[in-house]
Amino acid sequence: MPVDSVAIIFNYFATLQCNSAAACNKENPCISFDYKRNGCNARAHWMRKLLAEQFGYDCQKVFVEGSLVVINDGGCYPGCVNWGWHVAVYILATGNDGKQVGWVIDPSLFKAPCSMADWAAAQAKTCDGDTGQPRQPYLEPSYVYTPNGSTDDDYSSTKKLLYKFCKNCHH
Repeated sequence: MPVDSVAIIFNYFATLQCNSAAACNKENPCISFDYKRNGCNARAHWMRKLLAEQFGYDCQKVFVEGSLVVINDGGCYPGCVNWGWHVAVYILATGNDGKQVGWVIDPSLFKAPCSMADWAAAQAKTCDGDTGQPRQPYLEPSYVYTPNGSTDDDYSSTKKLLYKFCKNCHH
């Protein structure tokens, strides 16, 4: 994939953000990037599905575990968010020099594609006296749903979670 495609892909996913409960659909859900409290596995898995369907690309997923802290400055449950792990989509793009570069696509944390190091560092925020301590991020195949290796081959859990979190966020 050419490096120019990375921003196009990121922007495509950003347009799928839920803006209201009325936008939620159980079979073709939007993605609540502003619901940071939970559901990263569903967001990343649905993005994986759409990457394959819309762009013909099979991504990887990047996981990080540890004591993770982010600050949700959005309208959906703003404040400190603590996780034990987080996952996002990871794609490889070929630069103008012919070298492959990895990019994390995570609209829940960033407004543009970022490096794996920047993505992990974003989860080391300090909030209410608690500072995140992410471990080294690692890559898994796109079908991996959680750090324990579970899968959601038919996307049933993914759709259920995305719908739930859209409703939680956009009453």
